[in-house]
Amino acid sequence: MEILSYLETRPDSRDTFEGVVRWWMLRFRFDQEVRRLRAAVSILTESGFLVLDRRADGNDHLRLPEGGVNVETFLKRFSEEG
Repeated sequence: MEILSYLETRPDSRDTFEGVVRWWMLRFRFDQEVRRLRAAVSILTESGFLVLDRRADGNDHLRLPEGGVNVETFLKRFSEEG
């Protein structure tokens, strides 16, 4: 499935078996994890459990809010929304 998904967005790609494993599949999984992380960070920042600071260089840095977070509060809130 990963190979077809990769080729769907890059239909002119060609590679050896080893190249597919080394580059295509790693890239596909990396892209998937970036999307998942962005979704999680969005939920956590909107809920106040994480702060996203935009730096002068344009990069976003993640950190805990001042005073930290209470993990029990976090788990309770998200289990109730479940």
